Amino acid sequence: MARPIKQGLDYFPLDVDFLQDIKIRKILRACGSGSITVLICLLGNIYRDCGYYMQWDEDICFLVADTVGTTERAVTEIVKKSLQVKFFDQNIFDKYTILTSTGIQKRYFEAVERRKEVQINKDLILINLTKYKFSNLINVNNNLINDDINLINDDTNEQSKGEESKENNSINNVNTEVNVYKYIQTHFGTLPSGIAVEEINSFISDGMQPELICRAIDESVNNGVRKWVYAKKILNTWLNSNWLTLNDYLLFGDKKNNTIPINQPKKEKKGLDQWQN
Repeated sequence: MARPIKQGLDYFPLDVDFLQDIKIRKILRACGSGSITVLICLLGNIYRDCGYYMQWDEDICFLVADTVGTTERAVTEIVKKSLQVKFFDQNIFDKYTILTSTGIQKRYFEAVERRKEVQINKDLILINLTKYKFSNLINVNNNLINDDINLINDDTNEQSKGEESKENNSINNVNTEVNVYKYIQTHFGTLPSGIAVEEINSFISDGMQPELICRAIDESVNNGVRKWVYAKKILNTWLNSNWLTLNDYLLFGDKKNNTIPINQPKKEKKGLDQWQN
């Protein structure tokens, strides 16, 4: 089985003059010294998961606040100030509720330039990627399904029997992916957002079985968090442990808490050769 390609980074660059940046100084002045730990936590989440952006919502706000030991209100105010001083890009945030910036993207794509495959969403790109020598850029936005499209209208969107028969032969086909969407709607109460659809497609393209994605949704429900962002964190943990199938989950999962991998060899982490802001 081929090893899945990692999207995020194990390490992220932080300039030694980080605190001297005028944007950081303005955030510090407005929000206090505690804003530094919040900003570093946000950057860590961005670089670790998707690599160059992060979907912002109330669950991420809670997780960041809980991680650094502050209030959700304080985290929200720091994010607002960060957008105001252009630490994060305001236009992308207004359009997609995404946290990213030209600096974040520049550092990320420099770090992954030598990877065999790099997934991007062209709608979120703020920099010119032509100067990088990527061998294989994949625009996952080609498979993005808009929020206003009804994915589960069986009465009006039925497929022919021939199409169903053909699609059921493949675990990674569209019909299987739609079943994941149905599973999310059933267990979380809403259809996945466009960004969530993109992330689901990314997990499947990495070789993860839809059944394992559904199991992560079960884990979220069992933990009392009916949100995709929480299920995604579970899936990233499993992906980093090279779990791709439901059988991997059953073989290696802790019987008391299957969201935590056990009996798995530690992976060698490779850092960046250069730290820069």
